[in-house]
Parts: sequence; C-alpha cells; structure tokens
Amino acid sequence: MNETENRWSPGARPERTDLLDSGTADSEESPSSSANPQPGNVGTLGSGTLGLELSAICGAGTAFHGSFSFSGRVRIDGQFEGSVRGGELLIIGDGAEVSGELHARRVIVLGGRVNAESSAIESIELHIPAVVTGDLKSPQIYMDRGIQFHGTCDMTADPPEVE
Repeated sequence: MNETENRWSPGARPERTDLLDSGTADSEESPSSSANPQPGNVGTLGSGTLGLELSAICGAGTAFHGSFSFSGRVRIDGQFEGSVRGGELLIIGDGAEVSGELHARRVIVLGGRVNAESSAIESIELHIPAVVTGDLKSPQIYMDRGIQFHGTCDMTADPPEVE
C-alpha cells in the first residue's frame, strides 16, 4: 500500500467474493487445480479465482454441539455450539448461529450470529450482515463498516498456536 492510499479504502481490505457460496465453483478452474487439494473434499468455496476446496460443511438446517477439530477448510452455515480448533480456514456463513470458542489459522464471518471467543493465527474478518459478540484475538482484524460487534479486539500478541 502506498502512502497516498487510505488504509481503510476498499482496496486495502481482503476480497471475499471467492467465499460466498458453499456449493461447487462455477469457474472454469477444475477442483484438482486448486491450491493444496485435500482428500475427501466435499465442495468448494465459491466461484472466485482461488477455487479453494472445503474439507467439511455444516450446512443450513444442521446442528452440532461439542468439540470439533479439523485440518483444511470448513464452513458452518447451520447451528454450532462448542469449541472449534485447528484448520487453515473457518468460514461462518450467512444464517449460521455459532456459540463457544473458535480457533483457526483464519476465521471469516460472512453472516449469521456469532457469540464466541475467537482467535486466529493470521486474521479474523467480519462481513455484513454478521452480528458478532465476543472477544477477538489475531494480528489482523477486518470489519466491514456497519458491522454489529460487541466485544474487544486484541491485536498486540500472537494468538496461541492452532493444533
């Protein structure tokens, strides 16, 4: 970013167009050409240029209570209550209801309601229309203008390592 560019400009925040859908990508890119394909993938993260594959999906209309650990990429669109640990990327979709603790390399909240303590090694992103309650801990935290957030943000120290 150059000195004349406002760090709060739309170009300064991460793109999320590749993370909107939990279904198969509409792009010309095949699933096998995505970065680091995982065996047993169940879908892709939308139609963007990344074509990232999901390791698991907790779809709309499903509910899960308890501890959940994973590697790779996971998307939650249903109800989740408990602890999430591990993984490269955790996506909370629009319509999801999540409570408990979230720990991953990256956490992206695209919508829904989250009442959780969240920590990420790389970044946490909150996008409209998400409603988030709880403390956030990560070196980088992004929030859309107008996001509904109640809690604290800690960007001073590295979060605990994710298993």
